[in-house]
Amino acid sequence: MSDATLPPFLAILLERLEEQEAMDLEFKAARGVLPKDIWPTVSAFANTRGGWLLLGIDESGRTPQVEGVRNPHQILQTLHD
Repeated sequence: MSDATLPPFLAILLERLEEQEAMDLEFKAARGVLPKDIWPTVSAFANTRGGWLLLGIDESGRTPQVEGVRNPHQILQTLHD
C-alpha cells in the first residue's frame, strides 16, 4: 500500500512513529496494562494544545519500536474508568 492510498489519519500516525518524543508526542509501552505514568502526560496535553499519546510503543531504544498492546479492551476500559 503506497502512502497515497493510506487513510489520512493512518498516514499521519505512521509519520509520527518515525519521530522522537516531543512536546506533543509521547510513547508508552503498555505491556498488558495501562501505564500509571500516563496521567502527567494526559494532564499536560489537556492543559496545552493536546498531543499524541501512543500506547504499545517501546521508547527505550534509539528509535521507537511498535510492540502492540495486549488486552486493548481492558486498557481502554481502565482509561475510561
